[in-house]
Amino acid sequence: YDPDIHNHITEIAPPSSQNPLGKLFFGFSTFLIVLYSRKIFPIRYFLMTFGFMLLGFLINRGVFQFLMLSTFPVAYAYKNWASKLASGTSNFTTPKMILPLFLLCVGEIYKFFTTSDLNLNFIPMIDKIFMFLMILFLAIFIFTYKRDGKIFDCKTPIICIKPIAICLTFQFIFFGIIFQAKDRSKDIEPLKPAFDFLLEQDSPKNIILWTGFNEGGYAGFRGVKYYVDARPEIFSKSNNQKEGIIKEYFDLCSGDLDYEEFFKRYNFTHIFVTENELIPFLMLSKDKNYKMIFDEELNQFGSKIHCKIFKPVDK
Repeated sequence: YDPDIHNHITEIAPPSSQNPLGKLFFGFSTFLIVLYSRKIFPIRYFLMTFGFMLLGFLINRGVFQFLMLSTFPVAYAYKNWASKLASGTSNFTTPKMILPLFLLCVGEIYKFFTTSDLNLNFIPMIDKIFMFLMILFLAIFIFTYKRDGKIFDCKTPIICIKPIAICLTFQFIFFGIIFQAKDRSKDIEPLKPAFDFLLEQDSPKNIILWTGFNEGGYAGFRGVKYYVDARPEIFSKSNNQKEGIIKEYFDLCSGDLDYEEFFKRYNFTHIFVTENELIPFLMLSKDKNYKMIFDEELNQFGSKIHCKIFKPVDK
């Protein structure tokens, strides 16, 4: 545990019972512990479950791996369980088996084709397979209805129910077809206008750039030497055994570190700051020792964000 990063970055902070994700994690963990105490499991399931449970206790992003991979023991425990709902039918074509899936398919297809900025190039292959199976399901449904004359009591098996169920599981894991179908081509390089402008002013080898947490990676991609990026673990002193860069970053953004002394110490030639780093964003905008050379709103994570580039007047 490192307070320099765990207290500031939600995804690697420990889960808390004060938020929905933490409540789900602790609730499901309790359920699994009770389940293991009442049934006999192979040792591999025991090790897998409690290994991922330990990972979930450490960081929030480990909770998602826990929820996905620690559910296998539940399936093993109830492998002989029979649904009372399905026990009254010998096929998959009765209303209670077809109607929920039918309504789901109609709703998903409707939302898919009414989504604005739809671009097929940005849809993952699993989503394309899912859409194909849904359309196939509806086609078989219509065909059997036309042939047999009954809406639900069809003689032809709906062969694609299980594949659709499998794809639907992946659908939830990968955030849903509607989210993925959005055309986010403009977000591939959202900071490109700012860095195009910066590199028109000087060569990358002559630039020492201060960037925020989310922008450093793109600076490195464009060949610019930068201060920090979205890998907090390697910028923590407890890990790199050299400098607590990530602590400096948060202290600067909170106003606990003098920005003038800090920028001079590292001899930055340019400073790329967004409204997310509010203290330096406001202070540099009013400081006569820094000249603003770029000021524009750019797309980042699906929303507009105000970005500025400053240059010390003595550089």
